[in-house]
Amino acid sequence: MKHTSLFGFEVYTGSTESLAQTIVEAVRKGETLYQASLNTSKLALCRRSELFRDTMRGFDVLSADGMSVVWAGRLCGARIEERVAGIDLMDRLLGLSTVHSIPVYLLGARGDVLERAATKMLSAYPALRIVGTHHGYFDARDEDGVVGAINQSGAKMLFVGMGSPGKEELLVRQRPRLKVRFAMGVGGAYDIWAGDVRRASSRMQRYGLEWLHRTLQEPRRLSGRYLHDNAFFALLVARELMAVRRRRVSHAQRTR
Repeated sequence: MKHTSLFGFEVYTGSTESLAQTIVEAVRKGETLYQASLNTSKLALCRRSELFRDTMRGFDVLSADGMSVVWAGRLCGARIEERVAGIDLMDRLLGLSTVHSIPVYLLGARGDVLERAATKMLSAYPALRIVGTHHGYFDARDEDGVVGAINQSGAKMLFVGMGSPGKEELLVRQRPRLKVRFAMGVGGAYDIWAGDVRRASSRMQRYGLEWLHRTLQEPRRLSGRYLHDNAFFALLVARELMAVRRRRVSHAQRTR
């Protein structure tokens, strides 16, 4: 897989399709691969929390889930082919899992939302092997039981629809115990699958305005967070550009 250094991480630079194919091949070979997405909010959180930054480094693949990250990468000289949206990667993996009969486990959201999401998935992919589901509203006392249920199901792929940093911390913390071969966080994907939340139009996604679409749906909850995170992200980009410039100057001086 192709990667580039950006914001202190090794970020995947290929396409969604290529990544999905790579993941499925790894699963079929018995290899273990954990994937996480990087977006504006998570990068801001990484700067505020050293613990979360270390958590993100516990994943095998970090992909750019946000046009702002893609554009920032290109601005800094990192050629990221496209945005890898978590829900798009999940959808492709569900399709490929039916082709290769790979069992999957769905974790997260409310029980009723998860049930409706699973029904829609089975409608889209009738041969999909969903071997278990569990809602995302559990605490530390229930965690061992949830992990045990996932292991007992025989699932090889795990999709976790919970918020950040909870889902990332859960996957990294429980990775030594989990028997799945692939795991990824899918955020609010189950709400979209269930039809409770509408996704932004393809045009808004293309222009990096999905955050605005979400803010308009939940202004009280999200407006302050996005304004803060976007401002913080602009500062991160400025710092990254200065670091790139310093490296270029240093390289030029060494090659004289």
